[in-house]
Amino acid sequence: MRLNRRELVRSAAATALLGPTAAIAAKPVTKIPHKIPSVFGISDNRFDDLRRGANARWLGNDQSRITVPLSNSDAKDAVSFAVDRGLRLAARSGGHCYESFATEGIELSVNMREFKSVGFDQEFGAISVGAGCTLGETYGALFRRWGVTVPGGTCPTVGLGGHVPGGGYGALSRMHGLIIDHLAGAEILLVDRDSNIRQTVALRRDHGSSRDLWWALTGGGAGQIGLITRFLFATSDGQRTPADILPRAPENVIQSSVRWNWDDLSSSAFKRVVRAYGDWLEAHSGNSPSARSLFSQLRLQPRTAGSFEMMTQIDPDVPGAESSLAAFEQHVIQDTTAVRSARKLPWLMATIDTIAFSISDTTRRFKGKSAYLRKGFTDEQLDTLYEQLGSSNIKNPAFVAMLTSYGGKINEIHPTETATWQRNSIIKINFIVFWDNASEDNEHISNMRKLYSSLFSTSGGVPVHNEAAEGCYIGYADEDLQSKEWNKSGFTYKDLYWGGNARVLTELRTRYDPHNIFMHAQVS
Repeated sequence: MRLNRRELVRSAAATALLGPTAAIAAKPVTKIPHKIPSVFGISDNRFDDLRRGANARWLGNDQSRITVPLSNSDAKDAVSFAVDRGLRLAARSGGHCYESFATEGIELSVNMREFKSVGFDQEFGAISVGAGCTLGETYGALFRRWGVTVPGGTCPTVGLGGHVPGGGYGALSRMHGLIIDHLAGAEILLVDRDSNIRQTVALRRDHGSSRDLWWALTGGGAGQIGLITRFLFATSDGQRTPADILPRAPENVIQSSVRWNWDDLSSSAFKRVVRAYGDWLEAHSGNSPSARSLFSQLRLQPRTAGSFEMMTQIDPDVPGAESSLAAFEQHVIQDTTAVRSARKLPWLMATIDTIAFSISDTTRRFKGKSAYLRKGFTDEQLDTLYEQLGSSNIKNPAFVAMLTSYGGKINEIHPTETATWQRNSIIKINFIVFWDNASEDNEHISNMRKLYSSLFSTSGGVPVHNEAAEGCYIGYADEDLQSKEWNKSGFTYKDLYWGGNARVLTELRTRYDPHNIFMHAQVS
């Protein structure tokens, strides 16, 4: 099905996004009919290690094959190898997929971790970063070379190949927007209707097909449309020096911790804390620079953990920052008993080495869910949080509902300007639970589902797009959204992830991957 231009002009989700439907001008690459040398299977000593990702629940099957391309030519050959043989392939960058999209049914895993080159691309006037770089590697290279950064996530081991097309966010996003708001382009391998492998660069500054493809990569989700080999970053288009095309990184940051012991909190005190956190973010989503530079996570854990914590970071060089931090903390703490500590650290050390906002329990089994909130929790939702987290029913202390500050610069972008629809939220939540033994899967997943479905019981068990919520985050993929048992809302996973942009994304994916070469359970 091809896009009708007149229909797109009428579509709110496609306003000024999609140009002519002519194919991108790119030279076809001859298909490789033979087996490329870098493909290996279970008999290779690398196989068992490289088939594993961050979530120990998902393991590539014994019959799958792995390739580790070292160049664009290798990557083209890998895609051609899969296309010629009808193999189902998936790319892996950091390996942090929440679900089994990079393992289940995959016959060729393309490990992109050797694509780590970082440099200034004079032709495009942008900083080029390989799709195999992790966030930590990216932050380090950008800062050491030019003193700049991108507002991406807080877990340094996450790979760019999944984080960027998912519309990633992080500690600097209230000040500078999402990482995709600084994406000038992406180099990508596509498979056309004649099964030719084409390499092209999708650019924000272009019109027509190139911009359409760029748009699809700004929140449409990883693992679909094509194989990304590198990203081009520049806040705005134009030939400038690498030191001034991206946000300057802070010199230092203040990181503070506020910890509450469960034994010191009554039901009303717990609810006052959580309500106050949401109230402050509602009131300070889009105002002063000092408030925007404040990033916080309220990490609610069950009573079995003994306590829960609020971590906050702010740039002390922003005028009024320290007074804003003090006012924020006092607003949340109120009259409750809490223990506070704080420290000042160089920005790169705080971001990569101390990783205060990262959960280090990867390579364990885990289940995650997500929600965007446009307002703080209702009284009924606060009751649910206390009833389930404050009881002894959840015995696993590694059960977390991370309420992360959102809004600010993120919400200045119109929902149709990128594929990321959620541009009106103040809180983003990552619900996640970790464990080690497969025999405990049902217990921990059941507890997670119970809390999540109870919180959003008035909207079918999921955070549908309404005046209070704004759907779910594809970066925290959740296959439960496709289950009628756990999603009774009548909204599909596409609706929840992409809102009003869903239809256009589906049309684009059909155009750019006509044979469903890049396919998983929750493509757009």
